[in-house]
Amino acid sequence: EVVLQENSIGDSMYILANGTVDVLKGGVKVATLSEGSVFGEMALLGISNKRTATIKTVTFCDLRVIQRGTFQQLLRKFPNEAARLEAEGRRRLRELQMLD
Repeated sequence: EVVLQENSIGDSMYILANGTVDVLKGGVKVATLSEGSVFGEMALLGISNKRTATIKTVTFCDLRVIQRGTFQQLLRKFPNEAARLEAEGRRRLRELQMLD
């Protein structure tokens, strides 16, 4: 099942509580994420205005969704985590851009 579609507008991010998902760029698998991973954060952080990859479930997944408003509140409360998420999002974006 597709969770996120590449190039769609993003208004939420996900925490993968359990399960495995594949990350696809242009239909090609570029990574696999597992328990504890986050995705969708780039659109919420303003790093990219669209989803940079498609996320597809490999196994049954327990996903926790954080909407944009809640995410912004959390970033204000936890600035250290905001910086960590932004750094990770920028790293992922650079990796994906190298694949283009």
